Amino acid sequence: MSPPNRRTFILGATAVTGAAWVTPMVWSTPAAAQATLPGATWVTVGNQTGQTSVLRTSTEPLTTWTVANPTATAPLTGVASNGVRWVTVSSGGVIRTTATPTDPTSWVAPTTATNALADVAAGGGRWVAVGSQGVLRTTLDATHGWTAANIAGGGSLNGVATDGSRWAVVADNGVIRTTTTPQTDTSWTTNTTSDTALNAVTFGGGRWMAVGNGGRVRTATDATQTWATANIAGLTTAVNDVATDGTRWVVVGNSGLIRTTLTPTDTGSWVVVGPGPG
Repeated sequence: MSPPNRRTFILGATAVTGAAWVTPMVWSTPAAAQATLPGATWVTVGNQTGQTSVLRTSTEPLTTWTVANPTATAPLTGVASNGVRWVTVSSGGVIRTTATPTDPTSWVAPTTATNALADVAAGGGRWVAVGSQGVLRTTLDATHGWTAANIAGGGSLNGVATDGSRWAVVADNGVIRTTTTPQTDTSWTTNTTSDTALNAVTFGGGRWMAVGNGGRVRTATDATQTWATANIAGLTTAVNDVATDGTRWVVVGNSGLIRTTLTPTDTGSWVVVGPGPG
């Protein structure tokens, strides 16, 4: 979720680095889950009251969002792109893919996992989707060949990210695991365990960051080493997602929380920029 034009878009709010946050469209709760920008097209997914799944697309300056809801019977929980193709995952375990996300009839479902899926990422020529009870699906071609590589005892996997070579997943049991071969279920190494659930993970600017409940932040420049604790000072609410443009970091969470920093290792450096908890 780190677009090259240095705009950050996360959970229904958008901002250019250093500028004020604006709301480009009104979302019912729960808000949009994620967004990605390959080329010039933004795609954001989620669900809203009275509608099981929601998908919107837009182009800069993001003032108009077009409805392009695929046929789905469960909320869409994640979206990713490799610059050519998009993939969404849902709480119903369905993986869908398309090369034209603006066409709601173009989505195909090459596979369905046995459990709910929470997140998906692309990098290094590979796709990885993760979800509850350690479920993991991976492929080199999003249109077919998704294979199971579930992590035994992995807890519910809430987030996945890659730097193009190494992969990291975070779980509701607070565990961070990494590997360079996500297609091999036994290859994952436990690097760090938080004292509460971790909800998301990302990589950018040479740094990894995982966030979770109670303002928890774990960060590392080398994913194979212990991830340092850098909890946001004074924050007790859940942090649900994190994004970076490679320089600035933004976290969002419950009750409208939005905070940002240039130095995520400094626990007191996070600035309140949203309407949520101060």
